[in-house]
Amino acid sequence: MAENYLKGTEFLFYVDTTTPATTALNAVTLANAKLVKCLTSNGFSGTTNTIESNSKCAGLWAESIADTAGWTMDFSAEALELQALDTSIDQNALFNLWKNKTVFWGFMYDIASVTLRYGLMRIDSYSDTGAKGSIQEFSGTLTGIGVPGDQTTIAP
Repeated sequence: MAENYLKGTEFLFYVDTTTPATTALNAVTLANAKLVKCLTSNGFSGTTNTIESNSKCAGLWAESIADTAGWTMDFSAEALELQALDTSIDQNALFNLWKNKTVFWGFMYDIASVTLRYGLMRIDSYSDTGAKGSIQEFSGTLTGIGVPGDQTTIAP
């Protein structure tokens, strides 16, 4: 039986600067999400800090308990001029979100909406690169604020 793989090219990054940051995670919709144009890659990463036990109670095997957790998203894209009436998000919009330390809703999901990662975030790292003989590129790292959501928590 052939597997139905999800293609990385269909897993895109969107920005919503319209929905208030005070909106509950399960009340957020995709209605105001705008696509970041010409992505070359994007990703989600979650980490959990641990508290380790070093007592003799643990015996010869390490033990730990979960502590605080955090998450980030990242993106890389090729820059281009936006055409009139284009509502996509470009390098200039993302630069200004970083510069102004704006908190906004961000989403990564595939076209079929099988996998969704979203939440409040801010851009903590932004970069523009324009090498000779290549297309200008831009990239950034976004820090998640609070608990992230997925396809089971988004409002219909």
